[in-house]
Amino acid sequence: MALVLLVGAGLLIRSFQRLNAADLGFDPEGVLTVSLALPGTRFTDGAERITYYHTLLERLEGIPGVVAAGATNSLPLAANDGDVDFVIEGEAPPEAPDANVAWIRRVTRGYFTTMGIRLIDGRDFELRDDAAADRVVIVNETLARRYYDYPRRNPVGTRVAIGTGDDPTWRTIAGIARDTRHFNIRDGTRPAMCFPYQQVPSMAMTMVLRTDGDPLDLAADARAAVSAIDPALAASSVAPLTDFVETTLATDRFVTSLLGAFALLALVLAAVGLYGVVSYGVSLRMREMGIRLALGAGGADVRRLVVGVGLGLTVAGATLGIAGALALTRFLEALLYDIPVTDPVTFVVMAAVLTGVALLASWVPARRAGNVDPVMILREE
Repeated sequence: MALVLLVGAGLLIRSFQRLNAADLGFDPEGVLTVSLALPGTRFTDGAERITYYHTLLERLEGIPGVVAAGATNSLPLAANDGDVDFVIEGEAPPEAPDANVAWIRRVTRGYFTTMGIRLIDGRDFELRDDAAADRVVIVNETLARRYYDYPRRNPVGTRVAIGTGDDPTWRTIAGIARDTRHFNIRDGTRPAMCFPYQQVPSMAMTMVLRTDGDPLDLAADARAAVSAIDPALAASSVAPLTDFVETTLATDRFVTSLLGAFALLALVLAAVGLYGVVSYGVSLRMREMGIRLALGAGGADVRRLVVGVGLGLTVAGATLGIAGALALTRFLEALLYDIPVTDPVTFVVMAAVLTGVALLASWVPARRAGNVDPVMILREE
């Protein structure tokens, strides 16, 4: 039972390590997020929303310690906004269910730089990409590869239309951005498009500020910048982007810690139980040990004999434990990330840990048995 729990905990620990090391597509370190939603009763016009967020970003960029600033209506891993169908110019619209689908996000200029999202081709959004300019869009790598076979065919400069209406609005692909995770780290990436905020304004936005120090040091200045423009408004959330990423890992961290605690408790109980069994066995065989020593056996021979008993019990238990782990860890498959439920490294390491603890538990009574005085034992008998 201890080995089953140890293997389960080991699999979750290795899975959690892989989750922590996963490539998010962006750099959350040193980034402060400032979330804000404009009241619809006051900001009824898209131009008003654009003006407000443009002014706010300028103020935030002016805060000492801010290296870059941008905004989005949906942070990576937040899964806000939604899917849209699109048509590629010059290609017939595919029939359902094989429609071209992309997850959309609205961002301002500076967003990609602030988030550390690299543009692998084309250009970033600029101030000139406003409501009066030609419609543009930036797609991610997954969309470029799936629908254009990138890099064999470069989508930059081609046009797509959102929806399948009779009078579509065509957008020119201005650039290709590196993939980021949309829902959570486990789900990987999906085709995505980013619209310039000035062309598709949103009521709620999250400002992202890359800082040259601790992001929380600028939290008060960021809140003050929001109030300075309009005292009636306040940020709903001001927090480091790393906190947002940590929140997505909270469930995995809890489950791993819980099973790890049970596994550690089981390991201690197994060690104590084995120590008690071996000690009791030694106490029953003290006369035998005395005779062995009296007939010329060394203390090391006696110790090996006792440890061998403990090792035999351990091997038997570990064999059953491995079989049980192979049968039960398949129920953990939904909780694992990038690690198989039959990961040989985990099984070998945890079996070695259990064996090491068992040998230590057997060594204490074995040492006592090897140090007995045969004359005293035989006299007592």
